[in-house]
Amino acid sequence: MAVTTEIQPYGAEHHDGVVALMAVLQDYERELSSDRPPGNEIAAGHFSYLLGVCERSGGQVFVARQDQQVCGFAVLITESEDVGDLHLYPEYKTWGLVTDLCVAADYRGQGIATRLMEAAEAHCRDLGLARILVTALAENHLARDSYARQGYRLAEVTFYKALK
Repeated sequence: MAVTTEIQPYGAEHHDGVVALMAVLQDYERELSSDRPPGNEIAAGHFSYLLGVCERSGGQVFVARQDQQVCGFAVLITESEDVGDLHLYPEYKTWGLVTDLCVAADYRGQGIATRLMEAAEAHCRDLGLARILVTALAENHLARDSYARQGYRLAEVTFYKALK
């Protein structure tokens, strides 16, 4: 029997599953970047913060479920350039941004990340946006490879230097 994965907008009934995966994502990123606190310390508060950003910006959290279990999520917010910033054409001054995406290890390889990104893309189209961005840590090759397979390409590169 084929397993069905549902992709749906976040609801309060998904909270605990999403927070648990947020902790998993944070701990994974902590292995790649030493500036990250442990997932269990920040997951609930960070997810609450992201829900607020989604609400204020017209974004959305999407949840993947199999057999009523949360097995993945993606956070989409919208951002805009300042009206006085002239370096972009007007239609590109507001965009969707996927800030966080996680699929539980046991569910990877089933196309769930792709389906979550497709839901985010559809939401951006519904908002009339011309562009969607997604961020990943430079060393997160799993995420970067997934996004590249989905047709995403590098747009900008940010460098940093530790000062202490």
